Amino acid sequence: MYSRIFDNDEKAADLILRLSELMRYNLYETDSPKIALDKELAYIQNYLNLERNRLSDRHVVIEYEQRGNPSTYQITPLLLIAFVENAFKHGAKGTTDPAYVQVSADITAGQLVFRVENSVPNKLPVSELDRKSGGVGLGNVRRRLDTLYKDKYELVVTQTEITYEVTLIIQVEILP
Repeated sequence: MYSRIFDNDEKAADLILRLSELMRYNLYETDSPKIALDKELAYIQNYLNLERNRLSDRHVVIEYEQRGNPSTYQITPLLLIAFVENAFKHGAKGTTDPAYVQVSADITAGQLVFRVENSVPNKLPVSELDRKSGGVGLGNVRRRLDTLYKDKYELVVTQTEITYEVTLIIQVEILP
């Protein structure tokens, strides 16, 4: 598909490549209880790149910053993505106002500080679909954290009228 589309639309071909990387990660990399932290963060970056492309016609600033070396640590797969998805779902989706999503990962001495901040749009009417599909993501992540990282994490959620921020401070294990 990539090569067939590349000749006609290079941007679409790039999106297919990024999407296939996300799917490959979901299918082949997440079947073990722990994954290399650098792979998990690469997954987050691929997701952000897809969102950048999807929202390129809107006034949405998407930033990612990483400090420290994640290559020697491991984490439960797909633990962080819910925070990022929520930032887009509740921050950038459906608004025509300028918006932003900032993601940062700071790795030092066996600790990951993962922070996601997004703008909060002016109150939009909640559609019937949103009412039926929302509200379980953060609760599920909290339950996973309680089960897998009991007493080894802190989750702080801060909301104002214009921003929403989630900060996860978690002890990550060294790769075997």
